[in-house]
Amino acid sequence: MDLLHLVFAVVAARTDIAALAKGSAAHSCLVKKGDTAVHECELVAESDGAPSRTLTNDWGNLPDVAHVESDAGQPLLQQACDRTRWRDDEDSTEHATYLYDDAGHAIDSRQRLAVVRAQAEDALWLVPALALQQSSCPNEQGQQSFSTPSQQALTCQRCERTTPHRFRGVETSPAEQWAGQPIWECRVCEAPRHASTSQN
Repeated sequence: MDLLHLVFAVVAARTDIAALAKGSAAHSCLVKKGDTAVHECELVAESDGAPSRTLTNDWGNLPDVAHVESDAGQPLLQQACDRTRWRDDEDSTEHATYLYDDAGHAIDSRQRLAVVRAQAEDALWLVPALALQQSSCPNEQGQQSFSTPSQQALTCQRCERTTPHRFRGVETSPAEQWAGQPIWECRVCEAPRHASTSQN
């Protein structure tokens, strides 16, 4: 996995413990049903050791969870807003979404952020996580292969419909008919399947 950048779940909760639990659930939803650019999320609260220098240089000292109105939360929210490419801004291929709601949906407009703040029945908290992307798989020469996309719509045999799938690797079975076949995982039910990039 490669680090994409830091992302924040914006959740309403009465305590920091409850906020951390809600934030963890929001980041899981983000991975399963939300942003297709993010393949995994690792909470700052659950990461091994201190955050990397790259992150601390960019963001300062990262709390496990921060009240939006606190001395730690206000600058974090402002930095996230400053880096976000809002939906009404110019288009770009660069991934620049930093804020997500409690269902894992992108907060990609200032209006959406205002709605989230207005509808919160409890205090709002920021729960930071590392957004990770699947790195390209090395080929037989040890080089990176970019011929297989990391996301694809495939027919899931368990869901019995077309769903988004994520690339999980290449089959290592010695059986000739399966060796080297891409393995995909349904993002809805997590059922695995084989498929080339041209199959549905």
